[in-house]
Amino acid sequence: MRLNEAGNGGDLAPTDCRLRPDIRALENGDLDLASKEKEALENKQREFRKPFKGKKENEWWTPRWFSPSKHSATGEEDWKFGGGFWDGDFTKSP
Repeated sequence: MRLNEAGNGGDLAPTDCRLRPDIRALENGDLDLASKEKEALENKQREFRKPFKGKKENEWWTPRWFSPSKHSATGEEDWKFGGGFWDGDFTKSP
């Protein structure tokens, strides 16, 4: 088993970094392909964000697995896990 192999035999979310082709190429020792794949991924991310330039993140993105909350002991802003991720239903994943 390699460091980035899926554990416990379960399915990985399609967004899991272990499925990234640049990571796989790097593990296989193909540095040129890894570099090209990483650049392609970064360009795709930049293109996705272009329509949202100048907007606050909360105007166009909502976390799926966490919600804002106050920490019960400190009263500071925090995040609360809402559950569901470990159920393995990734049908609504990007």
